[in-house]
Amino acid sequence: MNTCVKTTNTTSSLWNRPDYRSWFLGDTAANFAGSIRMFALPFAVMALTGSAVRAGLIATMAQAIGIVCMIPGGIIIDRFDRRKLIYIFSILGITVWSLIAVLFATEKLTFPILVVLTSVGATNTGLFGSATDAVLRTIVRGEYLVKAQAANRGRDATVELAAPPLGAALYSFATWAPFASSVLGYLILGLCGGLIKSDLHPRGGVVEENPVEENSESGECTQNRTGIAKSFRNAYCTFIADFREGWGWIRNHRLVLRIALPLSLFNVGFTGTQYTYTYALVLSGRTPESIAVYNMAIALFAFGGAILAG
Repeated sequence: MNTCVKTTNTTSSLWNRPDYRSWFLGDTAANFAGSIRMFALPFAVMALTGSAVRAGLIATMAQAIGIVCMIPGGIIIDRFDRRKLIYIFSILGITVWSLIAVLFATEKLTFPILVVLTSVGATNTGLFGSATDAVLRTIVRGEYLVKAQAANRGRDATVELAAPPLGAALYSFATWAPFASSVLGYLILGLCGGLIKSDLHPRGGVVEENPVEENSESGECTQNRTGIAKSFRNAYCTFIADFREGWGWIRNHRLVLRIALPLSLFNVGFTGTQYTYTYALVLSGRTPESIAVYNMAIALFAFGGAILAG
């Protein structure tokens, strides 16, 4: 008796999922726009101020703000509807980079205004930028998640290779064009977030019946039974409780801390070195196209290292 064994192609099944396709398109658009923007920002700041120090200041400040905001951002993403967070992320991104693009186009942009707007943009990215990663773990699970993460790594490598030449072309066309592309990326992300049909509430949308509140005398969070009357305090205390729980987990797993700290320092050093070379090339009068080749080479070697690492 012949038996037929039904096999399924995981990758094909993954792309047959409308929610995943919507997520992939939105996340790719946002990542592409962000990479183009980050490539063009040093040129724009140098054109605006003529100072590599100020350009480096904006880059460093944006990185620092983003890293600091990722801590509360992770707690927010674990507590609130990710669809709404994507909407907030998209709306704030559209607002910030629209203002920058318009001010560049009208030659009304000043360095202090640019500092403020890029700080708001970095805060937005730190608080809400990881919401799409949480959405992926909601709409794709099991072996499909492994395939999705592999597809994302390939996607990210492609973005890193393609963004510099596209960013150079846009900047050569107009100073404001790379930042206008960011607006388009955030718009696509917001629209695609609305197309996802899955429930994007964290923890299956379950709300705690007995939220916690902070004891005004001891400063500790205790059970609150007054419901709506103290909802804001409940949200604050839940946030604090989650933060303490996460920090306690890190302290109990010292190996994670020992690995994370040197890797973080290495990442900061590598990123700083890359920015230094970029600013040096800008100051030497190199064209955006030639600097794009340098950035593509860096991305290509990083991609090769990832392949060798398995």
